[in-house]
Amino acid sequence: MSAFVEITLVRHGQSESNVTGRWQGQGDSALSEHGREQAFSLAARLVREGAAFDRWLSSDLQRAHDTGLASAARLGATLEVDPTWREIDVGAWEGLTNAEVEARFPEELAAISKGEQVPVGGGESWADLAARAHRAFEALRGSMRPGERAVVFTHGGVIAALLTTLLGVRRRPRALGNVTNTGVTTIRFEANAPLLVRFNDHLHLGGPRGWSEERREGGAALISVLTDELHGYTQPPIAYDADELDDDPFGHLASSHAGERVALRATPERATAWVSAALGPSRFAPIRGVTHVVASERGYTLADLSSGGPESK
Repeated sequence: MSAFVEITLVRHGQSESNVTGRWQGQGDSALSEHGREQAFSLAARLVREGAAFDRWLSSDLQRAHDTGLASAARLGATLEVDPTWREIDVGAWEGLTNAEVEARFPEELAAISKGEQVPVGGGESWADLAARAHRAFEALRGSMRPGERAVVFTHGGVIAALLTTLLGVRRRPRALGNVTNTGVTTIRFEANAPLLVRFNDHLHLGGPRGWSEERREGGAALISVLTDELHGYTQPPIAYDADELDDDPFGHLASSHAGERVALRATPERATAWVSAALGPSRFAPIRGVTHVVASERGYTLADLSSGGPESK
């Protein structure tokens, strides 16, 4: 019997509050029309991949629950609801825009921006969320038998808090980018040690979306590290082979292609070594398919990491 267990975390599809740019914590914002389309695209991908999860769970908030139902219905699975997988409680910030938060809570916002553990809007702090998410994760892992796989439909803050805790990644300068709606993150435990198999994998939505594109528009280089050809993936027009660059390819591309998308073709071994060196001691599965790194003079951030599979050829 295999000794591993594997837990996949999926962020919900775009919500109505995402569309209007309002803070949503434990408020029950529904999926937008585009969010429902994203959920259906994810479901179609999981069917193509032949996804076989032994446990299906979701937050009780409808944006996560409805995202999970779209996939569970296609695959004939039963979705369990667990409120401990809810998003962070943002208290009095709930429903406000960023401008309204800045106007009403400037001191609190400044403290949080410095990394101080302040309850957001009087709700939960980042440390509170990390502790709650870790309890939920460990309870699920402890209930799984060797060789089992589970999937949890949850929230961006929960996924970020878990990865910070489990993998020991730094928050400043940030090592991991924001999670895209319906982005897929998979963590495998072998010999009780976490291995990052996927991070924010959203190939079912096409090319890079959200945070990584915003950083590129702000002047960073967005690097597609390619180890395979991918169905439906449009490669950037500028491309390099691994042997054309030195031992710090991300630094070279950050300085020579600021504000551009550029591809870097490499073997899985070299791609994995580069990403590991750039982001610290976190353990990665061998990188396949396409992985995106945001690179600038401020450092390198992993935007997404793919494990390959049926999306590659």
